[in-house]
Amino acid sequence: MPTRASGKICAQSSAKKDRVTIEETFRRLMALMEELDAEQKRAVEEGLSEDELALFDLLKKDELAKAERERVKQVSRDPAAPLASARV
Repeated sequence: MPTRASGKICAQSSAKKDRVTIEETFRRLMALMEELDAEQKRAVEEGLSEDELALFDLLKKDELAKAERERVKQVSRDPAAPLASARV
């Protein structure tokens, strides 16, 4: 049967674990916020929405010429455009 002292020790230990958990969670949330801010900035720099940027990242290669990069951006903005122009 736990004594009053052991209950207090357990409570303090639990509080320390809770504090560590809260601090770690806060740290991870802050890192996520920084990452999101960086992605949002990148979207603005590329002139794309966040969804378009995600598609752009999937389509682009590491080294693209300027014209190729602009074409990938265009496809990212309107994925159906190449299909529509092929029908004409």
